[in-house]
Amino acid sequence: MELRSVWRRLKDTFRKWCPAFVIAFVLTLAAHVFFMSERGICSAGVQFNYTGIENGYDPSGNRFDAAEMKNAQVIRQAAEAMGQSATDEDVERIQNALEIEGEISDDAFQQITKNTSIFGKGQLSEATEVKENTYFPSHYTLKLHYADAGFTAQDATRYLAELLKAYEPYFYEKYGYHVSFQNSLRNADYRTYDYVDSVEILDDHLQALRDYLVYMDNQNNVRFVSRETGYSFTDLIGTIDTIRRENVQWVTSYIISNNMTNDRTKLMDYYRYKIEDAERTLQQQDARLFTLNTQIESYVKTNAFFPMLGDTVDGSDAQPSNFELSQPSQMYDDLINEKVACQTSISEIQEQISMLNRRIERLEAAESSGNVEMLETQLKTIDDKIQQLLSDIQRTSDEFYKSEWLKNAFQVLREPTIRAFSFSLKTTALDIVTVEAFLFGLWILVSSFHVLRADKRPETEKEQVSK
Repeated sequence: MELRSVWRRLKDTFRKWCPAFVIAFVLTLAAHVFFMSERGICSAGVQFNYTGIENGYDPSGNRFDAAEMKNAQVIRQAAEAMGQSATDEDVERIQNALEIEGEISDDAFQQITKNTSIFGKGQLSEATEVKENTYFPSHYTLKLHYADAGFTAQDATRYLAELLKAYEPYFYEKYGYHVSFQNSLRNADYRTYDYVDSVEILDDHLQALRDYLVYMDNQNNVRFVSRETGYSFTDLIGTIDTIRRENVQWVTSYIISNNMTNDRTKLMDYYRYKIEDAERTLQQQDARLFTLNTQIESYVKTNAFFPMLGDTVDGSDAQPSNFELSQPSQMYDDLINEKVACQTSISEIQEQISMLNRRIERLEAAESSGNVEMLETQLKTIDDKIQQLLSDIQRTSDEFYKSEWLKNAFQVLREPTIRAFSFSLKTTALDIVTVEAFLFGLWILVSSFHVLRADKRPETEKEQVSK
């Protein structure tokens, strides 16, 4: 009965506290809206979708850096798309105004955190424990504080859209087909070299292209055939092998057999220099081989001994014997492999020296002959085939990256939009509940104190009257 009476009297004081609860609610909400909200923001949402992003890696297997989306090159391209120029100061200002936030879902957050009691099982007190596994986001929000970047609200929406458009080809160029690789081969001018050097340069270009196509073919698990070119990577590799076997070898043979050169003396001096350089390398390899042989001969492997009992003869006790087994050694195997590689290198160097000596002897023994115009035509034919091959490789590789290996690797999930102000509803609600809970507890405490004091007054007055 006393508790009900106390609670009834507490409820009577609640009306006096109602304005305080309402004022606290309004002030907390206003503080979030006007002081804790973000103003003047243009935001967009993007997603990365490829194998490895869930572990925080980029398509090349390196650590993924979301800040690449505000790369200086991308920022300048977006400004140029709007018909504006961007100085270094403009680029830095826009980079500072761009904010990139990774998004984490509630399910993912629950998976990487859990509540654990600090007193033991069954206790109420808990602490949040972060598990060992880490979450790497694949969804990101780009926020452009357009006032800080020097944009109006209308220009900010357009600029952020152009930024995302510029980043997509930047992404595929960086992690897909490398245009710089193509340009380095396309811009090489073989005409500035002697005939035999020109052929070697063309052959090196073809070998580089072949290595690249072999790498691409190893990434291909779907038997990809380009719809645009009609080629697979295997087809392109076969084309390169045909050019090297039919065209390059024929031209090389024609040049050497006819001693064709632009400057005989200069070419022989160049060959002599290459021989001297090869002989120095040969001496280094010989010394390396001697060291490897010494290490191999002095290397002692670890042996394992297993005790065994011999057969019984004439009823006598068997004499124990040991079975010895040599243990495998990675270091010993590495030494053997290095020795084989060193011997192979020595053989190749010796063959190169012999070839250069034969070329010098041929140049000294006979004058140059052959048809220069026909040779130039053949070199031009090989170069044209390489240029066409580069074009086919680029189109085939681009299609493979965009349609198979990096299909939908970068997507814009939410187009740029303007928000006059924004604040977190979850954080705001939590703060409001916290403030209201504090006021509720304060109301209980203060009202209870006054009720108890009111109950003690009549007892004190009765004691004084009795005295």
